[in-house]
Amino acid sequence: MTSEQSISRAAILERRMRGLKRHIKGISEIDTKTLSDADAAVFEVRLNEAKQLWTEFREAWTEREELTVAIGEDDTFPDNSWYQLYDTLKEEIMKAGGALLLIQRNREAGKATAHTTLPACSTFNQNATYTQKPQLPRIPIPTFCGDTLKWSHFYDTFTSLVHDEPALSNIEKFHYLIGALKGEAAAVNSRFPVEANSYELAWKRVVETYQNPRVLANVLIHSIIDFNCKEARSDLQRYEQFLTGIAGSVEALRALQLKDTTDFLFTTFALRTLDPETRRQFELSLGSSQEFPTVDNVIAFVRQRKTAIRMSQRADIPKPSGRFSGMNQKQRFVSLHATSSRNPKDTPAAVRTTRYQTEKRKGASEVRCPLCKRDHLLSKCESFIELPLTQKLEPV
Repeated sequence: MTSEQSISRAAILERRMRGLKRHIKGISEIDTKTLSDADAAVFEVRLNEAKQLWTEFREAWTEREELTVAIGEDDTFPDNSWYQLYDTLKEEIMKAGGALLLIQRNREAGKATAHTTLPACSTFNQNATYTQKPQLPRIPIPTFCGDTLKWSHFYDTFTSLVHDEPALSNIEKFHYLIGALKGEAAAVNSRFPVEANSYELAWKRVVETYQNPRVLANVLIHSIIDFNCKEARSDLQRYEQFLTGIAGSVEALRALQLKDTTDFLFTTFALRTLDPETRRQFELSLGSSQEFPTVDNVIAFVRQRKTAIRMSQRADIPKPSGRFSGMNQKQRFVSLHATSSRNPKDTPAAVRTTRYQTEKRKGASEVRCPLCKRDHLLSKCESFIELPLTQKLEPV
């Protein structure tokens, strides 16, 4: 695809996304509380169409991003307005899906109430005591934006309230998951279609991304090492920051139940002394393993890199060519010294002296007296010396 075709295709995709916006936006504003059964069915059909359009919108978004890289206009798409549109449409689908879940639950609750009957009087025990669970406040589902320190709280709460709840269908769980993930965490599942079959895959992707004890331990130990109370204005604030930053992190580290805390500390300090590129190469060498590396692993890795650098430097030394190839430095020195001793005239100093003497003799042979026409200077000419002063001043 040429540059002109890419630009044209990008414009088409943007127009298509704006057109899809008109069909999706506004679906969540329908008052589902006053809908009749027929209207509720129509609302469900509209929501399914909106989900399909949302899938087409995300596909167009992905293709437009790829064209942005191909055209070389990284700053044009997506800008803040496009990000705002993306979040708005996603929120529309989520709210509409939640409204549909409420409609379905109300239907099921109505059917269950209609078919519920009291036990017969002959079998009803008036002396029996019946206990009812107290009506506790509803536990809200926390949101998660990718903060490693908040993952454990989100994972435990979401698993208890949603993931392990048998009364919820997969599509209902998926809508709860979409509503709970924000920012960086929401981007992890942005490419999954909103359907029942995608929930297990989406939840597995989130868990694989953030359920990493080593990452959490690394964040905690660095928060302890880098902690400071410089912004505290009083001793009370300083102590509160200490208890929050140090004591809290220590307790969280203990909760991870590391096999060897001492070795973990040594490994952390050893890695902090290395440059960022070496640390990155070390992490890449671990692959996808979530096991805690030891300080011996770090030392072995550095030794391996040192050996590799030495071997590559030896391989880069240029080899001598010509008559001295195959000789070491001492042999080449002896060969040069022997050659100079056998023929002193071949030395650079001898060559320069000979050339100077030749040029001197050549210049001397070309000097001729203008008075007597002999081979000597005018100042050395006897005839010139014997002339009176007045004649010496006359031009020769």
